[in-house]
Amino acid sequence: MQQKGLFLAQPRYHLFAVEWIALLFVMSILLAHLYAWSRATAGPGPRTALKIGMIVGFCAGVPGNFGQAAWSTVPRLLPLGWMLDLWGGCIVATVVATRRTAPRQVTRAGTRAIEAIFRFETAEGRGSGVLRLIPDADDTCALRDATSAVTDPREPKNKIGCAG
Repeated sequence: MQQKGLFLAQPRYHLFAVEWIALLFVMSILLAHLYAWSRATAGPGPRTALKIGMIVGFCAGVPGNFGQAAWSTVPRLLPLGWMLDLWGGCIVATVVATRRTAPRQVTRAGTRAIEAIFRFETAEGRGSGVLRLIPDADDTCALRDATSAVTDPREPKNKIGCAG
């Protein structure tokens, strides 16, 4: 393709591969946030993520690559591949975001709490955890880890309080 003059011999951006990967990460993060923001109205789950990924992927990939296919001298399969790459990437980025549950207020065993489910990885392996913050009985402004209530409710080491 370069010999035919369809592509430049040298890229315009010297660190193109690094910049491309960085842009994909930024786009994935933005898509995950878009999915998180839309869960309240469209509902959580893979169906919502799929819809958002398809819409954003279409908007990101189709118009520019359709123009490339129509007007560029490159073979039409290249813009098709670029379009499918963007479209598929958007869908994958939003579907991956469904694996995360946002922190929320819940009632567990009759006690209101803020609950967060998280994943972690150590040298020994991967795991998941639940963190529940409950109001501290002694301080109306403070929250504490619900697990400390099970071990020793008098222990203040896990308190999270108001500033000032």
